[in-house]
Amino acid sequence: MNTKPVALGETYHKAGRPRIVWTVERFSPDIGIAHVMLTRVDDPTTKITISTVALSNPQYYCRSHPLKSGAI
Repeated sequence: MNTKPVALGETYHKAGRPRIVWTVERFSPDIGIAHVMLTRVDDPTTKITISTVALSNPQYYCRSHPLKSGAI
């Protein structure tokens, strides 16, 4: 598992789907298990909420490296 805690502004992609990148937008109010709201980088109107446990599990999500300006 990823050992570094989830932080605002970090980017992730679903395992096996590296072209769809999500940015951590905000943390949801504490409801027992911490959750974050993710915003899709190429479509900011698409948002999902996911637990930090699932986001930190490399079977489901992997940290992405932000694209450099002009990169595709």
